[in-house]
Amino acid sequence: MWRLAIISEDKNVPAVLSGLDFVNLSGHFSPDDDPESIIADETLDALLLITQGLEKVQDSLSRMAEKLPVLLFTDDDRVEQINLALKNGISSYVIRGFDPERLEPLLKVAITRYRQRMEQHERLLRIESALAERKAIERAKGLIMQRKQCSEDVAYQAMRRLAMSTNRKIADIANDVISASGRL
Repeated sequence: MWRLAIISEDKNVPAVLSGLDFVNLSGHFSPDDDPESIIADETLDALLLITQGLEKVQDSLSRMAEKLPVLLFTDDDRVEQINLALKNGISSYVIRGFDPERLEPLLKVAITRYRQRMEQHERLLRIESALAERKAIERAKGLIMQRKQCSEDVAYQAMRRLAMSTNRKIADIANDVISASGRL
């Protein structure tokens, strides 16, 4: 059973969804409601956004899509609106197609896409962090080589020994070296 919240101006949507055995409806909200209070519910599996256009929710799309899968049902087939929604992380953009019978497979796809996007985002953050650490280590080696008139290997081994003896990461030692060089 999927726990869902709905943002829609259509007051009939909750009644339509209440008959579905795979839906546990958390709440029905207006596009004018505060999106932060809607997505604060950590028990939600997904958010259904049923709207004519994105104007009322445009500013909060990315915040909503960062927290949970968002399925957008709309009549707006303009390419710029589709691009805007997808750029902001909407998991599913369905044009003229809100059909309760199709909701379960659409939920499965949207939740899977959301999880994949989150995994990619986490992987990107790890790669960016590793690159930043590598750049700091290279810069610190250069500073040590310049200051001590030693080889690259000697500079690296000095940082490595210090990291091991203080039980810290070599990247942290490198950042200390860079910070200290700025104060000299």
